This record gives sequence, structure tokens and C-alpha cells, in this order.
Amino acid sequence: LPPFLQADQGALRIIRKKDGSTLLGSKTTYTFDDNAKLEVGLGYNDYPLLNGWRYSATPQDWRSTDLNLTLRYLRTGDTFLGLPSDSSVTFSTTRAWQADVKSHFRNTGNTQQKTDYTGSRDTVFSLGNELQLGERTWLSSGLSWIDIKRKADIQYTTAVNTSEFPSGVEYSEYDLAPRLGLRYQLTPEFELFGNVSRSVDPPVTWQLGSTGIPYIRDVRPQKANTLEFGIRGGHGIFDGSLTVYRSWVHKELLSVVVRPASATEDQLIATSNASPTIHQGIEAGLNALLWENQNGDSIALRQAYTYNDFHYRNDPVFGDNQLPGLPRQVYQAELQYRQSAGFYAQLNARAASSYYVDFANTLGAPSYVVWGAKVGYEAPSKKWEVFVDARNLTNQHYATAANTTYDAKGQDSANFFPGDPFNVTTGVAFHF
Repeated sequence: LPPFLQADQGALRIIRKKDGSTLLGSKTTYTFDDNAKLEVGLGYNDYPLLNGWRYSATPQDWRSTDLNLTLRYLRTGDTFLGLPSDSSVTFSTTRAWQADVKSHFRNTGNTQQKTDYTGSRDTVFSLGNELQLGERTWLSSGLSWIDIKRKADIQYTTAVNTSEFPSGVEYSEYDLAPRLGLRYQLTPEFELFGNVSRSVDPPVTWQLGSTGIPYIRDVRPQKANTLEFGIRGGHGIFDGSLTVYRSWVHKELLSVVVRPASATEDQLIATSNASPTIHQGIEAGLNALLWENQNGDSIALRQAYTYNDFHYRNDPVFGDNQLPGLPRQVYQAELQYRQSAGFYAQLNARAASSYYVDFANTLGAPSYVVWGAKVGYEAPSKKWEVFVDARNLTNQHYATAANTTYDAKGQDSANFFPGDPFNVTTGVAFHF
């Protein structure tokens, strides 16, 4: 492979396996006489994970068991101030009933470090409403009360904490997330829409710390205020959508590789809250029915384009630098011929522009275009299909992803993960 595709072989050796996940769920819906509904959901999710069990000198044993309760009350066909109104009330809570990670020395079996997350919790209470203001206008509104609890505690470690960070962090943080949206039916075929909203994204527990370091970082939830507007609809052979958005993000959760993987050590990734950042861009999609005969045979073209401009906002170190790890532009297309009898054939492409892999913006991944093709047959009953899927037809060498580093100093490094070469997959799918 060329240098920029020589992925860190140590990183590729971190092999994970699951002993078996258990997911139990129950949903009960009760419909009242006035057609209002009450939904009650219960969930139990147990998903153990073993990291580095084959090669790492310090394999990790993750235990994760979550409990969830969801209550949702929905009312439709009401009126408010004489206007048609639909409303919902939702309560949801998810709690880490048993969650920890323990690493041990492979050669001796002794414990290296144990970190406990039990008691971490996400609780959300939401109100939502859609009000029809007129024949062509709808107002959507909502308010969520969010309670986030994070608990991470290093119960045992063989390492010495010489950092400024503590060995345990526990906090509860409350926030409100309002949203307001407006839809306007411009014509029978096209609809305009606009939304303003606030989002709260808490860190996952392991982002505070796990086993690679003898301390815990006090990482707080990411929050953003977002404004978006756009148009969607179709005319003739075309249908599609166009959305423009901008988010003002505070305490964005950003991760960076602080220690690459090697033959003896796992990769170490640290997550922290960033200074203010901006996320803005364009999302567009366009479908076209290019040809169709009386039998229902057709040729269709599907396209999607995204423009991503994610950058710092006057950071004291990185200024207005672009955030690494995300292509600035991505274009995807699929041209498909389909017979009403079930046979189909398609040609597809994905193109991505270059993007930085370090926060200092000194090293970028190369742009690429990858072609693929697929042929198959879908039974008229839609219950089964058989297909052959060929990907990367030109055997293009490209980086499908990359680690993020602080400052690559413009030098090539083993941070790129190579995309799959030319490959063919065949299979049978059943739909029940």
C-alpha cells in the first residue's frame, strides 16, 4: 500500500468479541375511548465485550447491563384555540444497572485496573405538539427536560496517578431542550420548512475513562443550538429535498489518539470538551424516474450530496481550523434498472473530498471515488431475493477512515485505515 494507507498494524490487532448479548423488550399499547393512546415500554439489555482478548498484553473485560422504562401518551384530533392539535407526553429513563471494565495482565492473570460506571443514568421528560394554523401551515413545538447522571470510579489500579485529574467523577446535570418548527405547503407538490432547536448529547461512560489511564476526566454533555430550513417535494419525474443548517455547539465531545497501538499496548483515545465550534452545511437529495414502460420496467437515478463545514470558533490554539475526520463534500449516486418481474441491475458511486486528520490542519486524507455494481432478483411476493454485489470495481486505493491527532506536523503517519479492495458478495435475503 502507499504510505498514507499503511494503517497502524497495532490498531488492527485490537480484536473484540462478544460472549453473547441479551436483549429483552416489551411494549404495551392501551387505546382509550377517545382514541388517545398510552404506550408502556420496558427494556433489558446485557452486552458483555472482551477487548484485545487475542493479542493484547492487557485484555479488557467489559460488563454492561442497562434497564429502560418508557411511557408515552398520545392524543390526536384535539383542538386548541379552535385549531386542530396533536399532542404527546413522553417519559424515558435508562440506567446502567451493572457497568464496569476490568483489565488484567495476560502473563500473570492479575488485575491491572477496574473502573465502575454503575448508576449512570439518562432521564428525559418531553412535551410535544403539532398545531395546524391554517390550510397550508403547521406549527410544531416541544420542550424536553433532561437529567443526566454520570458516575465513573477507578476502584483499583496498579498505576500511579500523577496527573491533575481525579480517580473518580460523579455529577448530575439538568437542562431544557426546546424546539420550534414551521411547515408551509407552498404548492400541492412542494413544502417549505424551518426549525430551531436545542440538543443535549451526554458522553458515554467510557469517554470519561476506562483502563488505559489511572484517572477520570470530568467530561460534560455537549450542547448545541441549531437553525435549519429547506424545501422538499417533487414535480414530474423528479422528487427531492434541500436543507441548509447551522449549529452553534458548546462543549463538543472530541476524541484524539494520544497513544497509537503497538505490539504490546492498546491504542489510547482521550475525549474532552472543546471550545465553541460551528457545524454548518447542506444536505440535498434528488431522485429521477428516467424511463418507465407500460409493463412497469423502469430506470431510476438516485443522488445525495452533503457539504460539511465543521470548525472551531476562535479557539485559543487552533483558531478557526476545520475539525478533522469528516470529508468536506460527499456525493453518492445509484443508477438502477428494474423489471416488474423482479430482476434488477444497478451501478453506484461514492465520491468524497479530502479532509484533515489532525486538529492543527497540517495533514489531509486524499479524496477518492469508488464504483460498485449489483444485480439481483426479487420475488414478486417481496419475501425473498438473491443478489450479487461487487464493490470497488476499479480496485481504488483509498482511506475509508482515519484516527484524529493533535498535530501531525504535515508528516505522513500510520493513522489511515484502508478501504476494502475489489470484492464480490453474493447472498439470499428473506423478508418475513
